[in-house]
Amino acid sequence: MSAPTSSAVRALALEYKSLQEEPVEGFRVKLLNEDNLFEWEVAIFGPPDTLYQGGYFKISVECEGNHPISID
Repeated sequence: MSAPTSSAVRALALEYKSLQEEPVEGFRVKLLNEDNLFEWEVAIFGPPDTLYQGGYFKISVECEGNHPISID
C-alpha cells in the first residue's frame, strides 16, 4: 500500500463517520483496527424476499493511501 495522503485520511474519515451516523440498510461497516482507517470490514445482510434472505456476507476492504484518486 502506498503512503497515505492527508486527503485520503480525510476522505475515509468522512465516509466512515457518515456510515456510522447514517447506516445503509442491510450493511454494517466497521474498522478492522480502530487505528487504521484504510482497512474496513463490511457485512452485507441478505435482503428479505430474495434468494439471499437470511444470508450474512462479510468482506474486508483495503483502501490505497491515495484514495479516492486511485481505485484498482
